Amino acid sequence: MKNINKAIVYIDGFNLYYGITSKGWNQYKWLDLISFSQTLIPIDHQLCQVRYFTSRITGDNEKQNRQKKYINALNLHSGMMIDIKYGNFKKFDSHCKYCLSKPVYCLKCGNEYSKHNEKKTDVNVSTAMLVDCFEKRTDCIILVSGDSDYETPLLEISRLFSSVQKIVAFPPKRRNPSLYKWCDQYFDITENSFKNCLLPNPVISPISGKKITKPSEWV
Repeated sequence: MKNINKAIVYIDGFNLYYGITSKGWNQYKWLDLISFSQTLIPIDHQLCQVRYFTSRITGDNEKQNRQKKYINALNLHSGMMIDIKYGNFKKFDSHCKYCLSKPVYCLKCGNEYSKHNEKKTDVNVSTAMLVDCFEKRTDCIILVSGDSDYETPLLEISRLFSSVQKIVAFPPKRRNPSLYKWCDQYFDITENSFKNCLLPNPVISPISGKKITKPSEWV
């Protein structure tokens, strides 16, 4: 009996989101991550898990509601095929990039300006890839990100698990040459991987009949 080559896709959620946003492709934010991931794996592999890494948005109720609706739709539609892990946002005081003085105040409202940076996603992704390799859950890892933070984990996976295929799929406008030499293959994700892989609208629970509709802004 022929062995089945297993593949796991690891999605850096905000790297993918901002790649889609940079192209103005709002209509693709309602993305079915399972069918999307199927377009990324080698043809002779079977998708056994999609791991999606994100952080809960803070400070903007409308964005929070859109994210919550999307994640609920993903869980309802994808079931056990999707594993969602959360990092967090940390608030940082802003400073002037020229004189480094702080705080900085908004010229419009007069409030002190601060920003939120996402934390822990790169650690969560790296840990998941290494654990899956150690526990022999996959023959191929597909990393969806262009973040240079993944250079070291890919290097170590190459050193420790030479038989595991490593593929980097760059979101739009996120190609990063620093990752080239630590993977077996890399490519840019094209629009076709998005436009044919959207969630149904609405997503309907087969048990309760509950409907989750796409945010009206994502058109």
